[in-house]
Amino acid sequence: MQPVGAGALIRRRSLAARLLGHHRSSAAWGHNPRWLGVDVVEVRGVPLALHPEGEGVSDGIRRSGDFYEAEILDFVRDVYPAHRTIVDAGAFIGNHSAYFASFLPHERIHAFEPLPANFALLAVNAARFPT
Repeated sequence: MQPVGAGALIRRRSLAARLLGHHRSSAAWGHNPRWLGVDVVEVRGVPLALHPEGEGVSDGIRRSGDFYEAEILDFVRDVYPAHRTIVDAGAFIGNHSAYFASFLPHERIHAFEPLPANFALLAVNAARFPT
Protein backbone atom coordinates (compact mmCIF):
# COMPACT_ATOMS: atom_id res chain seq x y z
CA MET A 1 0.00 0.00 0.00
CA GLN A 2 1.36 3.42 -0.94
CA PRO A 3 0.23 6.08 1.57
CA VAL A 4 0.53 9.64 0.25
CA GLY A 5 -0.06 12.43 2.73
CA ALA A 6 0.18 16.09 3.56
CA GLY A 7 3.20 18.32 3.37
CA ALA A 8 6.40 18.31 1.42
CA LEU A 9 7.78 15.03 0.12
CA ILE A 10 10.79 15.29 2.41
CA ARG A 11 8.60 15.81 5.49
CA ARG A 12 6.33 12.97 4.42
CA ARG A 13 9.27 10.63 3.96
CA SER A 14 10.72 11.69 7.29
CA LEU A 15 7.45 11.03 9.15
CA ALA A 16 6.90 7.72 7.42
CA ALA A 17 10.50 6.64 8.03
CA ARG A 18 10.20 7.36 11.75
CA LEU A 19 6.86 5.58 12.05
CA LEU A 20 7.68 2.64 9.84
CA GLY A 21 11.16 2.23 11.28
CA HIS A 22 9.71 1.91 14.77
CA HIS A 23 6.96 -0.39 13.52
CA ARG A 24 9.35 -2.78 11.80
CA SER A 25 11.37 -3.17 14.97
CA SER A 26 8.29 -4.11 16.96
CA ALA A 27 7.72 -7.80 16.15
CA ALA A 28 4.82 -7.38 13.72
CA TRP A 29 2.30 -5.65 15.95
CA GLY A 30 3.33 -7.49 19.11
CA HIS A 31 2.39 -4.42 21.20
CA ASN A 32 0.17 -1.35 21.20
CA PRO A 33 2.13 1.62 19.87
CA ARG A 34 1.38 3.87 22.85
CA TRP A 35 4.27 6.05 21.69
CA LEU A 36 1.77 7.42 19.13
CA GLY A 37 -1.03 7.75 21.67
CA VAL A 38 -3.12 5.18 19.78
CA ASP A 39 -4.69 1.82 20.40
CA VAL A 40 -4.40 -1.19 18.16
CA VAL A 41 -7.42 -3.45 17.84
CA GLU A 42 -7.84 -6.62 15.84
CA VAL A 43 -10.63 -6.44 13.28
CA ARG A 44 -11.38 -9.70 11.43
CA GLY A 45 -7.84 -10.79 12.21
CA VAL A 46 -6.30 -7.54 10.93
CA PRO A 47 -4.50 -5.26 13.42
CA LEU A 48 -5.69 -1.67 13.01
CA ALA A 49 -4.17 1.37 14.75
CA LEU A 50 -6.86 3.81 15.87
CA HIS A 51 -7.08 7.36 17.15
CA PRO A 52 -7.50 7.75 20.93
CA GLU A 53 -11.03 7.62 22.31
CA GLY A 54 -13.25 10.54 21.38
CA GLU A 55 -12.81 10.27 17.59
CA GLY A 56 -15.99 8.99 15.95
CA VAL A 57 -14.73 6.48 13.38
CA SER A 58 -12.17 4.91 15.73
CA ASP A 59 -14.76 4.73 18.52
CA GLY A 60 -17.21 3.07 16.11
CA ILE A 61 -14.61 0.44 15.20
CA ARG A 62 -13.96 -0.22 18.90
CA ARG A 63 -17.70 -0.53 19.65
CA SER A 64 -18.58 -2.75 16.71
CA GLY A 65 -15.37 -4.79 16.64
CA ASP A 66 -15.53 -4.52 12.86
CA PHE A 67 -14.28 -2.29 10.05
CA TYR A 68 -15.95 1.09 9.63
CA GLU A 69 -18.64 0.78 6.93
CA ALA A 70 -18.18 -3.02 6.96
CA GLU A 71 -21.43 -3.64 5.07
CA ILE A 72 -20.30 -1.45 2.18
CA LEU A 73 -16.85 -3.04 2.14
CA ASP A 74 -18.36 -6.54 2.12
CA PHE A 75 -20.64 -5.51 -0.76
CA VAL A 76 -17.67 -4.25 -2.79
CA ARG A 77 -15.80 -7.48 -2.06
CA ASP A 78 -18.75 -9.64 -3.13
CA VAL A 79 -19.77 -7.68 -6.24
CA TYR A 80 -16.30 -6.64 -7.47
CA PRO A 81 -14.06 -9.51 -6.32
CA ALA A 82 -10.73 -8.62 -7.98
CA HIS A 83 -8.85 -5.42 -8.80
CA ARG A 84 -5.58 -4.42 -10.38
CA THR A 85 -5.33 -1.00 -8.73
CA ILE A 86 -7.32 0.37 -5.80
CA VAL A 87 -7.29 4.10 -5.00
CA ASP A 88 -8.37 5.16 -1.52
CA ALA A 89 -8.68 8.96 -1.73
CA GLY A 90 -9.23 10.48 1.69
CA ALA A 91 -7.97 7.28 3.29
CA PHE A 92 -8.21 8.63 6.85
CA ILE A 93 -6.45 5.99 9.01
CA GLY A 94 -6.50 3.31 6.31
CA ASN A 95 -9.61 1.39 7.40
CA HIS A 96 -10.80 0.74 3.83
CA SER A 97 -7.27 0.17 2.50
CA ALA A 98 -6.55 -2.39 5.24
CA TYR A 99 -9.80 -4.17 4.41
CA PHE A 100 -9.05 -4.21 0.68
CA ALA A 101 -5.46 -5.35 1.25
CA SER A 102 -6.69 -8.20 3.44
CA PHE A 103 -9.81 -9.38 1.62
CA LEU A 104 -9.65 -8.34 -2.06
CA PRO A 105 -7.20 -9.72 -4.62
CA HIS A 106 -5.29 -6.74 -6.03
CA GLU A 107 -1.96 -5.70 -7.49
CA ARG A 108 -1.59 -2.28 -5.87
CA ILE A 109 -3.32 0.04 -3.42
CA HIS A 110 -2.69 3.80 -3.40
CA ALA A 111 -3.97 5.53 -0.26
CA PHE A 112 -4.08 9.34 -0.04
CA GLU A 113 -4.65 11.34 3.16
CA PRO A 114 -4.02 15.10 3.56
CA LEU A 115 -4.29 15.48 7.36
CA PRO A 116 -1.04 14.75 9.21
CA ALA A 117 -2.57 13.04 12.28
CA ASN A 118 -4.60 10.71 10.07
CA PHE A 119 -1.65 10.16 7.74
CA ALA A 120 0.49 9.05 10.69
CA LEU A 121 -1.99 6.28 11.48
CA LEU A 122 -2.42 5.46 7.79
CA ALA A 123 1.36 4.96 7.53
CA VAL A 124 1.35 2.64 10.54
CA ASN A 125 -1.63 0.66 9.22
CA ALA A 126 -0.20 0.47 5.70
CA ALA A 127 3.21 -0.75 6.87
CA ARG A 128 2.09 -4.35 7.23
CA PHE A 129 0.87 -4.63 3.62
CA PRO A 130 3.44 -4.96 0.82
CA THR A 131 1.21 -3.51 -1.92
